[in-house]
Amino acid sequence: MATFLSINELQAFIRNRRIPLFPKHEHIELKIDGLSFEENLQLETRVNKLHAACGCAEGSIASVAGLTLFVVYLTFIDIDAVFSGSEALITAGLVFLVSALTAKFGAILFAHLQLKKLSRSLNAHEPD
Repeated sequence: MATFLSINELQAFIRNRRIPLFPKHEHIELKIDGLSFEENLQLETRVNKLHAACGCAEGSIASVAGLTLFVVYLTFIDIDAVFSGSEALITAGLVFLVSALTAKFGAILFAHLQLKKLSRSLNAHEPD
């Protein structure tokens, strides 16, 4: 667990953070003096949500959507002219993997960018 006592420490942590391929579920605790308890808790919740984003929900939704679109595609083409049985299964598996991984990494990247944006917005809240 990481504890930050100032906005500058939190911003430095976010600035030096890399985009995680496999996000860690490390809890971040904030005890910033210039903020009230409620503001600290609200900011802590938001930072932890963005810091630990893994994209699992987005990946699973995209994989189901990708397979659904693939099945719909198969219903409107002459399947015998395009795919053999094994080719259709391999293509369905690739559609599943590509859609899931694209959505997962897209969600991780989006959360990372939101965390950077949050860090920049903290300058307005920084106590003198």
